[in-house]
Amino acid sequence: MYKNRYSKRIEFRRRFYMMYVFLGVLCFIKGLTALYLTTFIHELGHACMVLLNKGTIAEFEMGSGKNIFRIKKFTLSWGFKGRCRYDVPKNTHPLKQIIISLGGVIFTLLTAIVLIAYTEVNIFENLLQFKLSFTEWMLITCLTDITNLRPHKFIRRGKESKTDGLQVVEYFSLLMKK
Repeated sequence: MYKNRYSKRIEFRRRFYMMYVFLGVLCFIKGLTALYLTTFIHELGHACMVLLNKGTIAEFEMGSGKNIFRIKKFTLSWGFKGRCRYDVPKNTHPLKQIIISLGGVIFTLLTAIVLIAYTEVNIFENLLQFKLSFTEWMLITCLTDITNLRPHKFIRRGKESKTDGLQVVEYFSLLMKK
């Protein structure tokens, strides 16, 4: 089968490298899936808080680029951002607005706590070994979601948008004026 012992080594190395490429692609897909799932949980948190405060959901969007498909109020687009546009009564108390703005972060933190409590995860050891389970990917993306609390503005589809953190600061200042 092999012409000499060197061709056997070359074949082994080729298969060995192909295995690493395959594992790398799997890790990449696992990371993308966890990122989309975390974004979905975050936006679902906003939607639940809106509905609890007697508001209506205008649009639930996953992604920020070109639309892939749209079903009624749900839009799936390319990209990793999410958005839950909603309408609440104008006389809604600023404290309820703060709860709505924090709903996404609350849901992702609860997800991280549940994953930590109900799974045996040694995330730091696995990070050093460069192997991550799906649960660990979810934990990392849930924890990075906290960056959404940083108050700043950004441009989304040509319009200026505010992070949850900036909305909380604005509603808190309204609360302090009352």
